[in-house]
Amino acid sequence: MPGEAADSYAERVAAANNLAAATLPSDPSLRSVGRVRHAAARNTPVQATSPRRQGWDPGAITQACAACLATDGAWRHAWYDPMVTVCLTHGCYLITDCPGRRRSVKDTQHRPLRPAGTGTLCDNALSVGLGPRCDTDLAQLPPTPAPDEVLEQQARAQQSGTGPVMVLGQPTTVASYRDTVRNMAVLLLHINTASPDPPARFDLREQEWGTRRWWLHPPRDPITRAAVFAVADRIVFAASLDDAAAVFMPWFDAIPPASAGRVSWAADHTHADPTLTRILLAASTPRQRLSHRLPHELCLRLRPEWIPQRLPAQLSPLVDGCGLSAASARGFASLCLAKAQAGTGSWADAATLLELPGPIGVDLARTSSAHLTIGTDAWIDRLQQVGRQLAIERVDYRARESVVRGLGRAALNDLLHALQAARPGTRASSRDLIWRWVWDHWAAGHHAAAPPVVITTRRFLARYTQFAGALQPHHERALVTATDQITRGTPDSS
Repeated sequence: MPGEAADSYAERVAAANNLAAATLPSDPSLRSVGRVRHAAARNTPVQATSPRRQGWDPGAITQACAACLATDGAWRHAWYDPMVTVCLTHGCYLITDCPGRRRSVKDTQHRPLRPAGTGTLCDNALSVGLGPRCDTDLAQLPPTPAPDEVLEQQARAQQSGTGPVMVLGQPTTVASYRDTVRNMAVLLLHINTASPDPPARFDLREQEWGTRRWWLHPPRDPITRAAVFAVADRIVFAASLDDAAAVFMPWFDAIPPASAGRVSWAADHTHADPTLTRILLAASTPRQRLSHRLPHELCLRLRPEWIPQRLPAQLSPLVDGCGLSAASARGFASLCLAKAQAGTGSWADAATLLELPGPIGVDLARTSSAHLTIGTDAWIDRLQQVGRQLAIERVDYRARESVVRGLGRAALNDLLHALQAARPGTRASSRDLIWRWVWDHWAAGHHAAAPPVVITTRRFLARYTQFAGALQPHHERALVTATDQITRGTPDSS
C-alpha cells in the first residue's frame, strides 16, 4: 500500500497468514523498537541525525490519523516522523496519545509489532506482562482541523523528492529546508522557555517546562510542534534575508542577555546551519552596528555645542529602563547624538566632537552596546525625543563647560553663599563639592573632562555622593540661579 510503514505491512502479512506478529523473523541489526520504527520510516525525506539528536529521528514519536485508520487500517511511515504534525489528506492534526490511558499510541516498548497485529485498536498494555490490553478504537477519535498556515508548512515539509523548496527566496532541497526549520524550531523553543516575555508563548505541557534540551526531545503534542514549525517556517520561507531577519528580530531581542552575546547564546542552543547562521547575523547586525544606523535613521541635526557630554538629569527619564546605569545611559545617549551628526566617522570622533578623549567614546560605546537590553529601534526612538528637546532648549554646553573651568575663588564664594542662604549649615569647606556639582548638573560635563580640581580621590567621591544626595530641589535651584547670574555677570576669576 503506498505510504505504508514496513512494520504495518509486516502486521498485515502476519494477519493474512494466521501468524502471531511477535513470531515473525526480523533483522538482527534492528535491536530496539526505535530502530525498527526508524527503519520503517527510512523512505521519508529526512535522514537520521546524530545520536545526540535521536529525539528528532524518525521513529522517536509515534502518531496516527484517525481518519486514515478508519479508511484502510494501515499505518503510514510519515507518522513516525517528528517533523510531520498533520495529515494532508484530511487536513487534521495527528494524534500522539491514546485517550484511554493517556499513553503514546503504539506504545510497545519491547516489541516492534503489536501483539494483536493489524487493526485500529490501541492495543497498549494495561498492566505489566501478558495482561489485558487497551481496546480504544483509534479510528473513532474525532479529528482536530489544522489551520491553513500549518497545512502550507506541512505541505513543504512532506514534499517528496529533492525539491525545490524556497528558502530565503532561493530554491533548495526538501532535506535542507527541513533541517533549517528543525534547527530554528529548537532555537525558538529554547527562547520560549528561557525568556520571561517571548513574542509567542507555545503551549508546552507542564512536565516539559523543565526540559531545556529541546535539541534532544521535541514536544510530543503535535499541535505545539505545528505552532513552532509554523513560526520557524514564517522566518525561513521569507522572500529575502532582510525579511527573515525582520520576522526573527522580536525573537532575537527576547534572547536572555549573555556575556558572549545573543548570537553565541543561540549557537549554543541549536545547530547553527549556514542558513540559520545568516539569519542570526542579519538579525544581530542592527544591534552590533548601531553606529552605522545612527547617521541614516536619527534624522536630527544638532549643533555640537547643543549636545552635552552627558545628558542633564532632567532628561534622564527619557533613557531610563534600557539596561544601563543612569550615568552610562546619559553618557551613551549624548555620544549617540554626536555620532549621528554629519562628518562623525567613529565613536572616537563622536567623543572628540564633545571635547572628550577618543578612547572614552570607544570604551563607552562598546560597554553600553553590550549591555543594552532594549532593541535598537526603541533606543533610536528615545534618542529622537532627547534630540528634539535639546533642539528646543539650545543650551551652549561648551560655553558652560568653559565657565565652570574658569570659576575663581570669588565666584565659588558666591555659589557657597547662595547655597548657605537656601541651606543653612553648609560648611565653607564645601566649595570643591559645589564645583563638582555645578560641573555635573549645570554644565552636564563628563568626569573625564572635568577641571583638574574636580578629579579627586575616592574619599572625595564618597563626600560628594553624600553631598549631592542631600540637596533638595530648592537647594539645586539656588545653585543653578547663582551660576546663571555669574555667567551673565563678570565674576572675578582670579
